[in-house]
Amino acid sequence: MTTAEMWSTLQDIFQRKSLMKKMKARREFYTVAMNIGEGMLGYINRGRNLGENLKAMGGEVTEMDVAMNVLNGLTSKYENLLVALDAKAEDELSLVFVNSRLLQEERRQADKSP
Repeated sequence: MTTAEMWSTLQDIFQRKSLMKKMKARREFYTVAMNIGEGMLGYINRGRNLGENLKAMGGEVTEMDVAMNVLNGLTSKYENLLVALDAKAEDELSLVFVNSRLLQEERRQADKSP
């Protein structure tokens, strides 16, 4: 095997690994889900970090993508909030607004619990 062939083989191996890492990062970002018992702030940060990881690998991730993924991964106890947010115009659903509403809802539910 020539040096050029070895170099080409190495490039192919690392490109495949790079592609697999990107695919894994994309899958993790788009399937993020809140774990039972997980705090809202931790969940929001986890979703944001997954988006930042994907963006660092060259993926296109907007703040709206992060907001929508976080909302899509909520547990069923946040269903009423999702219905209320559905009435909002899309341009009103910034990441800051969504995060604020999620944290408010978590506090409201905690205050309501005995």
